[in-house]
Amino acid sequence: MRSDSLVGVISFDMNAHVVAPLQPNDEPRRVANQVRAIQAEGGTNLDPALRLAYEWLRDSKVAKKRVVCLTDGRSHNTNLQPIARMMAEANI
Repeated sequence: MRSDSLVGVISFDMNAHVVAPLQPNDEPRRVANQVRAIQAEGGTNLDPALRLAYEWLRDSKVAKKRVVCLTDGRSHNTNLQPIARMMAEANI
């Protein structure tokens, strides 16, 4: 990612947890270390994390809005179509 890109990191179990708030990518090593410190544990509920990412990006004034999701299991909420639709409508 470029230094003028925005980056934010959300971890999730049954809830969403802010690891790094949406911010300029001017300290990529710090953010990378924060990502490496995430431990897989607890349940898997993707919906709250996607909704938080949507809130962050919905009104963001950037050309490209992307969400990368990594998980070690199946989401307890398997109906992710509503949030996916909202994200698509917001060009995320």
